[in-house]
Amino acid sequence: MQEINKIILDMTAIGTSVCEISKALGLSNKQILYRISLLKDKGYNFEKKYYYNGDIVYKLIKEINLTDKEPNTCTIITSPKDITFKTVFMSDLHLGNNNDRLDLVDSVYNFCAKEGINIIINGGDFFDGELSGSGEKKVIGEAQVDYALKKYPFDKNILNFIVLGNHDYNILTSNGIDVISSLERKRPDLIPIGYKYGILNIKNDSMMIIHDIPKLNVKIKENNRFRLYGHTHEMKFINNMNGNLSVYLPSFNGINGSGKIRQIAIIKAEISFINGFFKLVNFETYSFINDSMYKTNELQYELYKNTSINSINILNEEDRTNTNSSNSKVLKLK
Repeated sequence: MQEINKIILDMTAIGTSVCEISKALGLSNKQILYRISLLKDKGYNFEKKYYYNGDIVYKLIKEINLTDKEPNTCTIITSPKDITFKTVFMSDLHLGNNNDRLDLVDSVYNFCAKEGINIIINGGDFFDGELSGSGEKKVIGEAQVDYALKKYPFDKNILNFIVLGNHDYNILTSNGIDVISSLERKRPDLIPIGYKYGILNIKNDSMMIIHDIPKLNVKIKENNRFRLYGHTHEMKFINNMNGNLSVYLPSFNGINGSGKIRQIAIIKAEISFINGFFKLVNFETYSFINDSMYKTNELQYELYKNTSINSINILNEEDRTNTNSSNSKVLKLK
């Protein structure tokens, strides 16, 4: 085994983050992730942890855990110091379609960097698949997946959590390509959390992201108070008297189901907590007009109205300050 791979294994065994390994070895994050993927091909298993600051930790697994985790569920670990959670919602990029706007994704990344946002949550149809008409596709099949993953921006401080929709699922049914495997192998910053729906755990609470796949017979228990919906290409907010909130996400492609042009938009969300649970959610909608971003709407909703929330322990928190400082003593090459 190459010495550098042995060092990476030693570092992952103690929970060193990708950014820390990158700094210690003088390699880019992409180079580290590529070496980890090669190690996975050799049979090494890693547990992944995702952090609100954009960090990823691959922890080398040396024993078998027979407890199955809940399917389509992922956890974002925050710090006890994080009193709010900022993110951007976007959906229905349909990458590989002639009408995709990959050129505008760079603007979203620049916006995230300016706003101190490390998490993007995607509502599905990341890829276009082969459901669109033949004249609407730039590329198909494996070429479409490669096109999307090569062209989509990369920032070591930004993670994308993606629910996969009917167009993504079509790549599997039409071409036999499981885009979950493609994402995990080629772009670990693009994190799939399941076909049709996914649940993101944040502190003591969670949000559910849904994108309908009519051909996939999976029942969804829509019991989360905070739900995001892709697929419709039209933005809508529904809030009931009990504090349940449903957000229908705008398209980042601009074409709706009937072929009409729709304005491309994203939603910035800032969530505040009470006892580890979501409390207030502030939304700002940013629309692209002549390829420039403009804030076009502001809304605020309160979750858990008229409900008493008590919590002894705040879950899914971890202060990595001490971990980073202790690891720094061993992150050196001779």
